[in-house]
Amino acid sequence: MESLIRNPGVTPGPKRSSASIQEIRVGAELAAEQLQVIAAADTLFVASAHPERGVDASYRGGQPGFVHVLDSKRLRIPDYAGNSMFNTLGNFSANPAAGLLFPEFNHGLTLQLTGQAKLLWDQPDVAGETGGTRRFWEFTVEHWLETSAGLDLEWEFLDSSPFNPTPSVHSLM
Repeated sequence: MESLIRNPGVTPGPKRSSASIQEIRVGAELAAEQLQVIAAADTLFVASAHPERGVDASYRGGQPGFVHVLDSKRLRIPDYAGNSMFNTLGNFSANPAAGLLFPEFNHGLTLQLTGQAKLLWDQPDVAGETGGTRRFWEFTVEHWLETSAGLDLEWEFLDSSPFNPTPSVHSLM
């Protein structure tokens, strides 16, 4: 089930047309529009929390398509070698509740997901999508919130990281 909330009280910023109206949509199962945002994403932010050590917000990125869409409620994300701190993975082990934020720069929208993360260690990785770690995590969506025309997101694409593994075709839908 999806709900739509219009906020006509939002004053358009200097770079938005005067016709801009902030729309907020919410739901529990991802629809085709949200799945397209996820499938095209090269950037996401993940929020996790440890019951005794606090919260963490981390960046995850890759080539567009690095997030696997398993179905309308589940995503699979490769875990690349990082700073060897394992803050996010440690938090997931202690508390699987998590949040994801997908900024969609081309249309100025954000997609926020809340749900549960499950770690997948020592997984087959024939396509080399994890860069050799053989780690993935699955995210089960409980709720989503999409905000459109609410932010002036500006960016300039310079280059992809040379360390990003090249993904194969992932969508299993």
